[in-house]
Amino acid sequence: MFAFRIRPQLAAALAVLTAAACSGEVNVPSPGEPQPAPPGQASVTVPTSTAAPGSSITVRAAGFTPGSTLEIGLGQPRSEYSVVAEVDADAQGRVETTVEVPAWTSRGEAYVIVVTEPDHDPRVTSESFVVGEAGDPIRVHGKVTEEGVECPAIRGPFGTLYTLAVSEFDQAPGTELMVEGRIAGVSTCMQGTTIDVQSVSAH
Repeated sequence: MFAFRIRPQLAAALAVLTAAACSGEVNVPSPGEPQPAPPGQASVTVPTSTAAPGSSITVRAAGFTPGSTLEIGLGQPRSEYSVVAEVDADAQGRVETTVEVPAWTSRGEAYVIVVTEPDHDPRVTSESFVVGEAGDPIRVHGKVTEEGVECPAIRGPFGTLYTLAVSEFDQAPGTELMVEGRIAGVSTCMQGTTIDVQSVSAH
């Protein structure tokens, strides 16, 4: 017969857990029962920087309760949003779906996707994207950053990234600007929403 010796520290920990479970202080899930995602682990991404009203965008989310029904909302950053779709998470708590950008959105403005699990936290928000298409007028108040690789870059008030198709630019990082122009089509900037600049002024 083999004898197993449990270290005193482990024995004490097991005793505490057993007592807590018996007293109802520990919630022991049933085998196979889906559990809410730990706080801070959920995420949502929208792999686009610009989308026209009526177009479809891909939404990818992860870190939610497996099999739960998720609400997908769309609205402007730090504002109210409207639910535009409901979808069930898979067995790993993930979702990949497409949603249509509503006709009520305003061209040239920034929006975000919000994914919520109604009965639990978390609620997560995507990076912002701009509603519009090539040729739409756009006016942005932003701050110059060092993120631009091929073109100068600014960040809008909600963190939206814009790159500037402009022949000359001598503004230092941190400078606040008002930029007016049109949403670019094909561009070498290849970051964020590119603006074919018509005017730039310090703000």
